[in-house]
Amino acid sequence: MVKKVLLIDVEFDKAIKEGSQLQAKWSHHPLGLMYLISSAQKKFPDIEFKILHTITCENVGEDVKKIISEFAPDLIGIRALSICAGEFKTMAEIIRQEAPNTPLIAGGPYSSASYKDILASPPLVDLVVIGEGEITFVELITYLNENGSLPSSLTGTVVPLQGAKVKVNDARPIIDNIDIIPAPAYDAIKLEDYKGISN
Repeated sequence: MVKKVLLIDVEFDKAIKEGSQLQAKWSHHPLGLMYLISSAQKKFPDIEFKILHTITCENVGEDVKKIISEFAPDLIGIRALSICAGEFKTMAEIIRQEAPNTPLIAGGPYSSASYKDILASPPLVDLVVIGEGEITFVELITYLNENGSLPSSLTGTVVPLQGAKVKVNDARPIIDNIDIIPAPAYDAIKLEDYKGISN
């Protein structure tokens, strides 16, 4: 049963020197993850969610180890832009080491565009969500609760197969009526963590 979910927005961290606008002080609130949480909370109000946004961290490696140890999530999700592919890989490896038995899923722009790389043998994650994730995320948690494992045929996902192959399931239709999506869960972040970070 999923009782705790950790979602990680993988960017650079505060330790990156200010040599590039992209690396140093430019980011935004993790709205994609905040929408996932608000959507899931409609059906699962008792699940506890946490967001770790690496742009707000002084030492990402130690911070993620600490939160996994203290929070003990039942499901972990990570997302990134393609520019942070290297940081994404490092994060997945840390999670695998710290929580080897916890289901690890990925979503967001990098995962949607590069799922073959992410799921190449050995796969960095157990499942990739492609495209809009609000409905897929809720259905994934439902399946996990009912079956005790991740789905292999869920619409809007890709799963690894043996021999570095992948199974691309049917695409999730675009959400036509965006008013069905609840407002993002701003209570999942601390606004003060973003002081000094330009949007």
